[in-house]
Order: sequence, then C-alpha cells, then structure tokens
Amino acid sequence: SYNVSRWLIYDLNFNVTNLMLAACKHNPKAPLLFEHWFPQMQVCERYEDARERNFSFTWDDVEAADLSELEDYYRGFGYEEIVTKQPGDTGLIGVEELDEDEIKVADYASWFQEVYNPEWDRKDFDDDDINDSDNVHSKNFVIPQHPDQPTFDDALDDVEDWRSEFEDPDEADKEYRDSLATSLEYTVVHDEEFEREFRGRLVIVCPETEEDLGIAEKLTRRCREEFGKAVFVETRAMTHIIAEDDVLEIWLESYEIELLHSKHRATLSTKGWTGPAECDDKQIEYLVEKVRFLVSDDSRYSYRMGMESILN
Repeated sequence: SYNVSRWLIYDLNFNVTNLMLAACKHNPKAPLLFEHWFPQMQVCERYEDARERNFSFTWDDVEAADLSELEDYYRGFGYEEIVTKQPGDTGLIGVEELDEDEIKVADYASWFQEVYNPEWDRKDFDDDDINDSDNVHSKNFVIPQHPDQPTFDDALDDVEDWRSEFEDPDEADKEYRDSLATSLEYTVVHDEEFEREFRGRLVIVCPETEEDLGIAEKLTRRCREEFGKAVFVETRAMTHIIAEDDVLEIWLESYEIELLHSKHRATLSTKGWTGPAECDDKQIEYLVEKVRFLVSDDSRYSYRMGMESILN
C-alpha cells in the first residue's frame, strides 16, 4: 500500500474515468491502473455518471478516451511519456489455443478427478466395524464426499446464485445460462425385478467415434436380448481418447472383475494377452458367452487360480 493523500489532491485536476479508459487505450493488453482511481469513482460526486452506468464501459468508450490527459498526468510526475508494463509484469492471464497434447492432458486430469475419489482408499470393507452407510451393498450406502469437489448443497447454491443473475432472460440467455450450470430433479424408482435379477455390470470404454459407439450399441442390444435386467451395460465415451490411441476396453463387474476385451493390449502385443484387437460380430458373440458364464452360479461358486498365483 502507499499514502494516497497527495495523490487524491493531485487527481482533482483530472478526470479519473478518462484516465482509466485512456490507460486501456494506450496499452490494452496490460493497462496500468492505479489502485486509488476506482475508489474515487465509487464515492466522488463528479463520477455519478459512471456509477449510473454501473461502471460498464465498452471498447468504443476506450477509443474515445483522451490520451493527452493521461500524458499530462504522467508529465506531472516527471515522466516524458506514459509508463507501460509488460503483460508478464501484471496479474493478467493470457489465453492461448491449446495444442492436442495439452487438451488430452487436461481432459485426462478432469476425468481422473471425476472417477477417482481418494476417500474410497480410506475404507476397509473387510472391517467388521464398518458402518452401514459405508457398505456398497447396503441400501443405506452413502458415497463419500470427494475432497476436490463441492458438496451437493454447495453446488445447488452455486447454481441458484448463477440463475438469479438472469432477470427475464430471453431464449438465447436461457441457453447460455443452462449451458454453464443447471440442476435436474430425479425420481428414484426401485425396480424390484432389476434388484432381483441383477448379476453384473458390463463396462465399455471407448473414444467418441462413430465406429466404436456403433460397436458399443451393438453389444448393448445383444446383452439386453440375452440377459435382460441381469446385466447392465454402461458405455463410457471418453473425450480425451482419440481413435489413434487404440482403446476399446470391455470388462465385467460381477462376482469378480474381469477384463474381457482390450484393443489397447492387443495392439501393443501385451505379454499374456491373446484376445483380438477388433470387436466384430464373432467377438461380440464370444463376449456374450463369456458373460453368460461369469454371471452364472457355476462361476459364483467356482474357484479359479491364475498361473501367476501358482508360480508365486
């Protein structure tokens, strides 16, 4: 901070509104705005017009600013020209186009935060004293709060605060408003048939390509025909994955978690992986038969030991 008394007396000789606009006109990328300027505009009677417009200025106002007054302002301090700053010397953040790798990394970081909750690692599901609300098989189960995400109530408050900023919005304003934040109310329906028949979840992870989404849809329809509500199929189309990544991963979460198809492992010729890279009609039928066994009672009560366990 600095003693502004003499500055305020000096500023009485100038129009501070014009000084701020002229500073933006002189150096749009890094205007030098003194911190004692804006408070004057908030309280001084001579700047009532700026308050009436809620300090809302346009670039047309900037272009109309008088630079000579700003030159006189600095000349009174002994400067021969208007003082400037480089963008790197300010708190301004430059906005540049991201390249493909930066976009992928940002998408991956966002996805990882969404799907990984470190609080899960703090739960010991084999502990006899585990709370009913921590048991994923309990109807009273409560998902632990993610440390890097807002609580549900805080998120709702943020959405309501955002919506309250729009008074009598037109259709374009509504579209913009809802594209950034909106809330949806869901009715939870307990499907007794689903709860009785459910045996597992089949997860398909792929990029958002027409070919891969077509495979996912075909497998989803086939499983619905074959298993009904016994198997729930979930497709996760990842924005940070592109076709060149060779990713089409399919696994079953049932009595065991088992990877059934991996285009990535097949493409990289991963040791020990013998499955095909492509998922054609023949592979889909293989997956259906594999799922049929893995959700059956024969699989549930069977004991399987991998070669790794035997060798170790």
